[in-house]
Amino acid sequence: MDNNRDDYSDQVLIEKVDQSVYDEQGRLIAQIYYDKPVIQGDSEAVKKINAYFDNEANAFYNQGTSVTWFSADAFQQFKDGLELMKERWGNEMMAEYPTRYAMDTSVCYMDENIISIVQVRNYMLEHNSWHCYGSTFDLRTGELIPITKLISIKPEEMKAIFLITGNIIDIGVYEVLKDDNYVIDFGGHRIDMKYEYFYDGESYYLINEFALEFRTS
Repeated sequence: MDNNRDDYSDQVLIEKVDQSVYDEQGRLIAQIYYDKPVIQGDSEAVKKINAYFDNEANAFYNQGTSVTWFSADAFQQFKDGLELMKERWGNEMMAEYPTRYAMDTSVCYMDENIISIVQVRNYMLEHNSWHCYGSTFDLRTGELIPITKLISIKPEEMKAIFLITGNIIDIGVYEVLKDDNYVIDFGGHRIDMKYEYFYDGESYYLINEFALEFRTS
């Protein structure tokens, strides 16, 4: 297996779970999809990882996802906002500037033992936002791998990396990263920062504030 490459399409299919919205004339007014990774193979570990992303894809449109911890009503809020924009601007304008509720997925790295996946969510109504999420799995067990199993990094070292990025909304959220605690409270969610990363075969990228601001360890 060539691990230093960008394309793993022969080993992982990206299946688009699409719920895009079109008007009566067939014009796209809302691009809605979840790119679901499907690993090829029939091992129990592969089945477990694929089932994980099956649940994620379903939850993207329902109660919120575990990787992305969307609020329980995120999709409903998007649909409500879409209806308001249709009333305000009309389909002509909406077709020219479609809204988006989408998750793009790509495989950053894969070998015989691990697979690392990065996902970018785009939520666009009248305003546009992107958020990044990472997940790295053990291909032998199907379990998510904490970064502490792959490299030595302490909570204080994570905090130091996050605090130099310069775009922290609430620096205080990272003050709890000390001793043996890797868990933060953010937006009403408890997030274990040991799992907020991805790996590209050369560097590990910690995800800061779940936005497109990457810092390698």
